[in-house]
Amino acid sequence: MARKLFSFLGTGKYEPCYYYLTVGNKKINDNNYRCYIQESLTNLLPKVDKQLDEIVIFITDEAWEANWIKNNNDKYVLPGLKNTLEKYKGEYTVTPVKIPSGESEQELWQI
Repeated sequence: MARKLFSFLGTGKYEPCYYYLTVGNKKINDNNYRCYIQESLTNLLPKVDKQLDEIVIFITDEAWEANWIKNNNDKYVLPGLKNTLEKYKGEYTVTPVKIPSGESEQELWQI
């Protein structure tokens, strides 16, 4: 069965941190310092026998400019989510989906 991860990319200043996943009473750590939860999940989910086939990232134009191509956090020199996920090419497909910003009722219905 194909397994997809649906996620949103925001415009905030993403900073590296350590992520973990709790399954039942078990805490599973991603021992790598990462900016994006989407990348961390590619490491964590297989540890609980959940293989990804595709990651679908919903992105507004603002998020595309801020964090898809490059990381907009001036404190670090880090790649955007697109380049971060490219190193996993062949393991799964990454599909960016442009969405409106949701600034009106009409845009909210489009989402």
